[in-house]
Amino acid sequence: MTDTETIVITDPDSDRYHTFGYISWWQQEVVRDATVLVIGAGALGNEVIKNLTLMGIGNILIADFDTIEDLSLIHISEPTRPY
Repeated sequence: MTDTETIVITDPDSDRYHTFGYISWWQQEVVRDATVLVIGAGALGNEVIKNLTLMGIGNILIADFDTIEDLSLIHISEPTRPY
């Protein structure tokens, strides 16, 4: 091995989006300045919001017109709430 290439490994604790740096055309600054509107925060919308957050989108606007029913609150687990 005469030709060696230096691989720079960044600290994931200080640079959360370091793996995107391996994509040659990726510009994290553009993603950070982007604004995305997500309509609906149900099962699919929730996954979209999560993935946009993990990508580092700077501003996420969420519009969801559902109302929370009392019966739906049973799905929220709280250790202090007796069922």
